[in-house]
Amino acid sequence: MLIAIFVDLSARDDVSGWDQTLWVIFVVVVPYIGVLAYIISQRRGIVTRKAELAQGKRHEHRTDVGFQKVA
Repeated sequence: MLIAIFVDLSARDDVSGWDQTLWVIFVVVVPYIGVLAYIISQRRGIVTRKAELAQGKRHEHRTDVGFQKVA
């Protein structure tokens, strides 16, 4: 979970570097509480970012294989 949180934090553009640093320190110092706090406070953002990433990858894959919508 720590790695997933670090990846999510590094991919975020809506959080300043200081806020990211504070989250990392909090998660490292108090891992169980930090992970739980991050997941609870950022759950909607995590889900939205993962869905956007999946949709982008799906579109990229469809473009690569030549899939076209039929009107």
